[in-house]
Amino acid sequence: RDEPELLGEGGKGPDEDELADPALVKDPRRFGPRATLVLAACHSLVQVQVQAAAGGATAAGGEGGGKGGEGGYEVVGDPLEKAALESVGWTFTGGPGGAGSADVSLSPDRRVRASLLHRFHFSSHLKRMAAVLRVEDDSPGLRLAPSPYVYGEGAPAAGAGAGGSAGAAPGPAAMLGPQLVVVAKGAPEVLKGLLASVPPDYDSQYKRYAAEGARVIALAHKALSPDLDSATLRSMPREEVESQLHFVGFAVFQCPLKPESEPALAALAASAHQLVMITGDAPLTACYAAARVHIVTRPVLVLGHVEEDKGHAGGGAMGAKEPGSEPDSAFRWSSPDERVSLPFSRKWEDMLEV
Repeated sequence: RDEPELLGEGGKGPDEDELADPALVKDPRRFGPRATLVLAACHSLVQVQVQAAAGGATAAGGEGGGKGGEGGYEVVGDPLEKAALESVGWTFTGGPGGAGSADVSLSPDRRVRASLLHRFHFSSHLKRMAAVLRVEDDSPGLRLAPSPYVYGEGAPAAGAGAGGSAGAAPGPAAMLGPQLVVVAKGAPEVLKGLLASVPPDYDSQYKRYAAEGARVIALAHKALSPDLDSATLRSMPREEVESQLHFVGFAVFQCPLKPESEPALAALAASAHQLVMITGDAPLTACYAAARVHIVTRPVLVLGHVEEDKGHAGGGAMGAKEPGSEPDSAFRWSSPDERVSLPFSRKWEDMLEV
Protein backbone atom coordinates (compact mmCIF):
# COMPACT_ATOMS: atom_id res chain seq x y z
CA ARG A 1 0.00 0.00 0.00
CA ASP A 2 0.97 3.64 -0.49
CA GLU A 3 1.27 6.33 2.20
CA PRO A 4 -1.92 6.67 4.29
CA GLU A 5 -4.15 9.72 4.17
CA LEU A 6 -6.69 10.80 6.78
CA LEU A 7 -9.97 11.02 4.88
CA GLY A 8 -11.98 12.41 7.76
CA GLU A 9 -13.90 11.94 10.98
CA GLY A 10 -16.84 9.56 10.83
CA GLY A 11 -20.28 10.22 12.12
CA LYS A 12 -20.94 13.90 11.44
CA GLY A 13 -21.83 16.32 8.70
CA PRO A 14 -22.60 16.03 4.97
CA ASP A 15 -19.88 14.96 2.56
CA GLU A 16 -20.16 12.82 -0.55
CA ASP A 17 -16.53 12.60 -1.69
CA GLU A 18 -14.22 9.57 -1.66
CA LEU A 19 -16.38 7.23 0.43
CA ALA A 20 -20.09 6.77 -0.08
CA ASP A 21 -21.06 7.66 3.50
CA PRO A 22 -22.41 11.24 3.62
CA ALA A 23 -21.59 11.46 7.35
CA LEU A 24 -17.82 11.63 6.73
CA VAL A 25 -16.33 15.03 7.61
CA LYS A 26 -13.16 15.64 5.60
CA ASP A 27 -12.31 19.20 6.58
CA PRO A 28 -10.12 19.00 9.75
CA ARG A 29 -11.40 22.43 10.78
CA ARG A 30 -14.84 20.85 11.25
CA PHE A 31 -13.65 17.93 13.37
CA GLY A 32 -14.95 17.90 16.92
CA PRO A 33 -12.40 19.31 19.41
CA ARG A 34 -12.26 16.07 21.38
CA ALA A 35 -11.65 13.92 18.31
CA THR A 36 -8.98 16.40 17.23
CA LEU A 37 -7.27 16.12 20.62
CA VAL A 38 -7.14 12.32 20.37
CA LEU A 39 -5.66 12.47 16.86
CA ALA A 40 -3.12 15.11 17.88
CA ALA A 41 -1.93 13.71 21.20
CA CYS A 42 -2.59 9.95 21.31
CA HIS A 43 0.39 8.58 19.39
CA SER A 44 3.93 7.22 19.71
CA LEU A 45 5.64 9.73 17.44
CA VAL A 46 9.05 11.15 18.35
CA GLN A 47 10.97 14.18 17.18
CA VAL A 48 14.54 13.70 15.97
CA GLN A 49 17.17 16.12 14.80
CA VAL A 50 18.16 15.92 11.14
CA GLN A 51 20.89 17.48 9.07
CA ALA A 52 20.12 20.56 7.02
CA ALA A 53 19.22 19.87 3.41
CA ALA A 54 21.23 21.33 0.54
CA GLY A 55 20.96 25.08 0.39
CA GLY A 56 20.31 25.43 4.11
CA ALA A 57 16.70 24.18 4.11
CA THR A 58 15.61 22.27 7.21
CA ALA A 59 13.26 19.38 7.66
CA ALA A 60 9.69 20.08 8.69
CA GLY A 61 8.14 18.96 11.92
CA GLY A 62 7.64 20.76 15.18
CA GLU A 63 9.18 23.63 17.03
CA GLY A 64 12.82 24.46 17.38
CA GLY A 65 13.93 23.88 13.81
CA GLY A 66 17.46 25.06 13.13
CA LYS A 67 18.50 27.69 10.64
CA GLY A 68 21.03 27.56 7.85
CA GLY A 69 23.50 24.75 8.46
CA GLU A 70 22.22 23.99 11.97
CA GLY A 71 19.79 21.35 10.74
CA GLY A 72 16.24 20.95 11.99
CA TYR A 73 13.78 18.54 13.53
CA GLU A 74 11.55 15.91 12.01
CA VAL A 75 8.66 13.95 13.47
CA VAL A 76 9.08 10.23 12.81
CA GLY A 77 6.98 7.17 13.56
CA ASP A 78 3.90 5.33 12.33
CA PRO A 79 2.81 6.77 8.94
CA LEU A 80 -0.83 6.57 10.04
CA GLU A 81 -0.12 8.71 13.11
CA LYS A 82 1.95 11.16 11.08
CA ALA A 83 -0.90 11.55 8.59
CA ALA A 84 -3.34 12.26 11.42
CA LEU A 85 -1.08 14.86 13.07
CA GLU A 86 -0.43 16.64 9.77
CA SER A 87 -4.12 16.68 8.87
CA VAL A 88 -5.28 18.37 12.08
CA GLY A 89 -2.42 20.89 11.87
CA TRP A 90 -1.18 20.50 15.44
CA THR A 91 2.51 20.86 16.37
CA PHE A 92 4.29 18.12 18.29
CA THR A 93 7.58 18.33 20.17
CA GLY A 94 8.97 15.29 21.89
CA GLY A 95 12.16 13.28 22.11
CA PRO A 96 12.85 9.54 22.05
CA GLY A 97 13.19 9.39 25.83
CA GLY A 98 9.49 8.71 26.43
CA ALA A 99 6.95 10.66 28.44
CA GLY A 100 8.16 13.92 29.92
CA SER A 101 7.90 17.67 29.81
CA ALA A 102 9.21 17.71 26.21
CA ASP A 103 6.23 15.71 24.90
CA VAL A 104 3.81 18.50 24.06
CA SER A 105 1.11 18.93 21.41
CA LEU A 106 -0.04 22.45 20.47
CA SER A 107 -3.12 23.49 18.49
CA PRO A 108 -2.53 25.61 15.37
CA ASP A 109 -3.47 28.81 17.23
CA ARG A 110 -1.40 27.65 20.25
CA ARG A 111 -4.37 28.14 22.57
CA VAL A 112 -4.65 24.45 23.44
CA ARG A 113 -1.58 22.76 24.94
CA ALA A 114 -1.57 19.03 25.72
CA SER A 115 1.38 17.72 27.75
CA LEU A 116 1.97 13.96 27.93
CA LEU A 117 2.07 12.59 31.48
CA HIS A 118 1.89 8.87 30.83
CA ARG A 119 1.48 6.62 27.81
CA PHE A 120 0.15 3.09 27.45
CA HIS A 121 1.80 1.97 24.23
CA PHE A 122 -0.02 0.32 21.37
CA SER A 123 -0.05 -3.45 21.53
CA SER A 124 -0.86 -5.62 18.54
CA HIS A 125 -2.57 -8.02 20.93
CA LEU A 126 -4.66 -5.38 22.69
CA LYS A 127 -5.24 -3.43 19.44
CA ARG A 128 -5.33 -0.09 21.23
CA MET A 129 -3.26 2.59 22.97
CA ALA A 130 -3.94 5.36 25.47
CA ALA A 131 -2.28 8.41 26.98
CA VAL A 132 -2.86 10.63 30.00
CA LEU A 133 -2.55 14.35 29.25
CA ARG A 134 -2.53 17.65 31.06
CA VAL A 135 -4.62 19.90 28.82
CA GLU A 136 -4.41 23.67 29.11
CA ASP A 137 -6.98 25.53 27.06
CA ASP A 138 -7.66 29.27 27.17
CA SER A 139 -10.22 29.10 24.36
CA PRO A 140 -13.73 28.61 25.89
CA GLY A 141 -15.12 27.61 22.51
CA LEU A 142 -12.82 24.58 22.44
CA ARG A 143 -13.30 23.32 25.97
CA LEU A 144 -12.68 19.58 25.99
CA ALA A 145 -14.35 18.62 29.24
CA PRO A 146 -17.74 20.25 29.87
CA SER A 147 -19.37 19.39 33.17
CA PRO A 148 -21.57 16.41 32.03
CA TYR A 149 -18.55 14.11 32.12
CA VAL A 150 -15.89 15.89 34.16
CA TYR A 151 -17.50 14.07 37.09
CA GLY A 152 -18.19 10.86 35.16
CA GLU A 153 -21.93 11.36 34.99
CA GLY A 154 -23.09 9.35 32.01
CA ALA A 155 -22.81 9.63 28.26
CA PRO A 156 -21.50 12.46 26.05
CA ALA A 157 -23.40 15.73 25.96
CA ALA A 158 -26.78 15.84 24.24
CA GLY A 159 -26.59 16.76 20.59
CA ALA A 160 -23.58 14.59 19.80
CA GLY A 161 -24.17 12.31 16.84
CA ALA A 162 -22.63 8.97 16.05
CA GLY A 163 -19.24 10.68 16.22
CA GLY A 164 -20.05 11.84 19.72
CA SER A 165 -17.89 14.94 19.32
CA ALA A 166 -20.42 17.70 18.89
CA GLY A 167 -19.42 20.60 21.12
CA ALA A 168 -21.32 21.48 24.26
CA ALA A 169 -21.45 24.77 26.12
CA PRO A 170 -18.76 24.96 28.80
CA GLY A 171 -20.08 24.22 32.27
CA PRO A 172 -18.84 25.56 35.61
CA ALA A 173 -15.95 23.10 35.63
CA ALA A 174 -14.67 24.47 32.33
CA MET A 175 -12.92 27.39 34.02
CA LEU A 176 -11.03 25.43 36.68
CA GLY A 177 -7.69 25.49 34.86
CA PRO A 178 -5.68 22.58 33.43
CA GLN A 179 -7.54 19.30 32.98
CA LEU A 180 -6.30 15.74 33.22
CA VAL A 181 -7.62 13.86 30.22
CA VAL A 182 -7.31 10.27 29.03
CA VAL A 183 -7.20 9.90 25.24
CA ALA A 184 -7.47 6.47 23.63
CA LYS A 185 -7.71 4.95 20.17
CA GLY A 186 -7.86 1.48 18.73
CA ALA A 187 -9.73 -1.09 16.71
CA PRO A 188 -13.47 -0.27 16.79
CA GLU A 189 -14.48 -3.73 18.00
CA VAL A 190 -11.99 -3.50 20.88
CA LEU A 191 -12.69 0.06 22.02
CA LYS A 192 -16.41 -0.70 21.96
CA GLY A 193 -16.03 -2.83 25.08
CA LEU A 194 -14.37 0.05 26.97
CA LEU A 195 -17.03 2.69 26.33
CA ALA A 196 -19.42 4.05 28.95
CA SER A 197 -22.13 4.07 26.26
CA VAL A 198 -22.18 2.93 22.65
CA PRO A 199 -24.07 4.81 19.89
CA PRO A 200 -26.74 2.61 18.27
CA ASP A 201 -25.13 2.88 14.83
CA TYR A 202 -21.56 2.30 16.05
CA ASP A 203 -21.09 -1.07 14.31
CA SER A 204 -22.80 -0.11 11.07
CA GLN A 205 -20.72 3.08 10.81
CA TYR A 206 -17.26 1.55 11.06
CA LYS A 207 -18.14 -1.56 9.04
CA ARG A 208 -19.41 0.62 6.21
CA TYR A 209 -16.09 2.47 6.02
CA ALA A 210 -14.05 -0.74 6.31
CA ALA A 211 -16.05 -2.45 3.57
CA GLU A 212 -14.90 0.29 1.19
CA GLY A 213 -11.24 -0.38 1.95
CA ALA A 214 -10.67 2.28 4.61
CA ARG A 215 -8.70 1.75 7.80
CA VAL A 216 -10.92 2.76 10.70
CA ILE A 217 -9.69 3.79 14.15
CA ALA A 218 -12.10 4.45 17.01
CA LEU A 219 -11.37 7.51 19.18
CA ALA A 220 -12.36 8.03 22.82
CA HIS A 221 -11.48 10.02 25.91
CA LYS A 222 -12.52 10.84 29.46
CA ALA A 223 -11.63 13.40 32.14
CA LEU A 224 -9.83 12.50 35.36
CA SER A 225 -9.89 14.29 38.68
CA PRO A 226 -7.57 17.33 38.50
CA ASP A 227 -6.35 16.49 42.02
CA LEU A 228 -4.42 13.38 40.91
CA ASP A 229 -0.64 13.78 41.14
CA SER A 230 1.91 12.43 38.65
CA ALA A 231 2.89 9.47 40.82
CA THR A 232 -0.73 8.36 41.16
CA LEU A 233 -1.33 8.72 37.42
CA ARG A 234 1.68 6.59 36.56
CA SER A 235 0.65 3.87 39.01
CA MET A 236 -2.95 3.58 37.80
CA PRO A 237 -3.65 0.19 36.17
CA ARG A 238 -4.25 0.31 32.46
CA GLU A 239 -7.64 -1.32 32.92
CA GLU A 240 -8.75 1.55 35.15
CA VAL A 241 -7.41 4.28 32.88
CA GLU A 242 -9.11 2.78 29.83
CA SER A 243 -12.50 2.13 31.45
CA GLN A 244 -15.73 4.12 31.02
CA LEU A 245 -14.40 6.03 28.02
CA HIS A 246 -16.53 8.42 25.99
CA PHE A 247 -16.69 7.79 22.25
CA VAL A 248 -15.82 10.84 20.15
CA GLY A 249 -15.69 9.51 16.58
CA PHE A 250 -13.97 7.34 13.99
CA ALA A 251 -10.79 8.35 12.18
CA VAL A 252 -11.11 7.06 8.62
CA PHE A 253 -7.88 6.56 6.67
CA GLN A 254 -7.35 5.72 3.03
CA CYS A 255 -4.28 3.67 2.16
CA PRO A 256 -4.33 3.51 -1.66
CA LEU A 257 -2.73 0.63 -3.48
CA LYS A 258 0.57 1.34 -5.16
CA PRO A 259 0.11 1.58 -8.96
CA GLU A 260 2.42 -1.35 -9.60
CA SER A 261 0.73 -3.74 -7.15
CA GLU A 262 -2.26 -4.88 -9.23
CA PRO A 263 -0.44 -5.61 -12.52
CA ALA A 264 2.44 -7.34 -10.72
CA LEU A 265 0.15 -9.63 -8.75
CA ALA A 266 -2.04 -10.25 -11.79
CA ALA A 267 1.05 -11.48 -13.64
CA LEU A 268 1.99 -13.76 -10.75
CA ALA A 269 -1.53 -15.21 -10.58
CA ALA A 270 -1.53 -15.79 -14.34
CA SER A 271 1.71 -17.75 -14.04
CA ALA A 272 0.16 -20.15 -11.49
CA HIS A 273 1.80 -18.63 -8.42
CA GLN A 274 -0.14 -18.84 -5.17
CA LEU A 275 -0.77 -15.36 -3.75
CA VAL A 276 -0.83 -14.87 0.02
CA MET A 277 -1.33 -11.65 1.98
CA ILE A 278 -0.20 -11.15 5.59
CA THR A 279 -1.89 -8.15 7.19
CA GLY A 280 -2.97 -6.64 10.47
CA ASP A 281 -5.97 -4.93 8.91
CA ALA A 282 -9.55 -5.66 9.89
CA PRO A 283 -11.13 -8.47 7.83
CA LEU A 284 -13.40 -6.14 5.83
CA THR A 285 -10.49 -3.86 4.92
CA ALA A 286 -8.15 -6.76 4.16
CA CYS A 287 -10.65 -8.55 1.93
CA TYR A 288 -11.35 -5.35 0.00
CA ALA A 289 -7.63 -4.89 -0.71
CA ALA A 290 -7.12 -8.59 -1.49
CA ALA A 291 -9.95 -8.54 -4.04
CA ARG A 292 -8.36 -5.55 -5.78
CA VAL A 293 -5.12 -7.47 -6.40
CA HIS A 294 -6.50 -10.91 -7.38
CA ILE A 295 -5.75 -12.64 -4.06
CA VAL A 296 -9.44 -13.10 -3.22
CA THR A 297 -11.55 -14.17 -6.18
CA ARG A 298 -14.55 -15.71 -4.38
CA PRO A 299 -16.44 -15.31 -1.07
CA VAL A 300 -14.22 -16.02 1.93
CA LEU A 301 -14.57 -16.96 5.59
CA VAL A 302 -12.32 -15.55 8.30
CA LEU A 303 -11.21 -17.61 11.30
CA GLY A 304 -11.33 -15.50 14.47
CA HIS A 305 -11.22 -15.84 18.24
CA VAL A 306 -14.63 -15.38 19.84
CA GLU A 307 -13.42 -13.27 22.79
CA GLU A 308 -11.16 -11.09 20.63
CA ASP A 309 -14.03 -10.47 18.24
CA LYS A 310 -16.03 -9.22 21.22
CA GLY A 311 -13.19 -6.90 22.26
CA HIS A 312 -12.29 -8.96 25.36
CA ALA A 313 -8.74 -9.89 24.41
CA GLY A 314 -6.35 -10.03 27.34
CA GLY A 315 -2.84 -8.63 27.21
CA GLY A 316 0.67 -9.55 28.27
CA ALA A 317 2.12 -12.93 29.08
CA MET A 318 -0.81 -13.84 31.33
CA GLY A 319 -3.20 -13.40 28.41
CA ALA A 320 -1.24 -15.71 26.09
CA LYS A 321 -2.51 -19.23 25.40
CA GLU A 322 -0.56 -22.35 24.58
CA PRO A 323 -1.15 -23.47 20.97
CA GLY A 324 -3.91 -26.07 20.89
CA SER A 325 -4.95 -25.47 24.51
CA GLU A 326 -8.27 -23.79 23.70
CA PRO A 327 -11.40 -25.71 22.67
CA ASP A 328 -12.91 -25.47 19.21
CA SER A 329 -15.70 -23.34 20.65
CA ALA A 330 -13.18 -20.53 21.33
CA PHE A 331 -13.04 -19.89 17.58
CA ARG A 332 -15.51 -19.27 14.79
CA TRP A 333 -15.66 -18.88 11.03
CA SER A 334 -17.36 -15.72 9.82
CA SER A 335 -17.72 -13.74 6.63
CA PRO A 336 -15.93 -10.36 6.61
CA ASP A 337 -19.26 -8.55 7.00
CA GLU A 338 -20.25 -11.03 9.79
CA ARG A 339 -23.51 -11.95 8.06
CA VAL A 340 -22.39 -15.59 8.02
CA SER A 341 -21.09 -17.29 11.17
CA LEU A 342 -20.16 -20.97 11.47
CA PRO A 343 -18.70 -23.02 14.33
CA PHE A 344 -15.04 -24.02 14.11
CA SER A 345 -13.93 -27.64 14.24
CA ARG A 346 -10.50 -29.23 13.96
CA LYS A 347 -12.01 -32.38 12.46
CA TRP A 348 -10.85 -32.88 8.90
CA GLU A 349 -14.31 -33.76 7.59
CA ASP A 350 -15.77 -30.58 9.14
CA MET A 351 -13.06 -28.44 7.53
CA LEU A 352 -13.83 -29.96 4.14
CA GLU A 353 -17.51 -29.12 4.61
CA VAL A 354 -16.68 -25.48 5.41
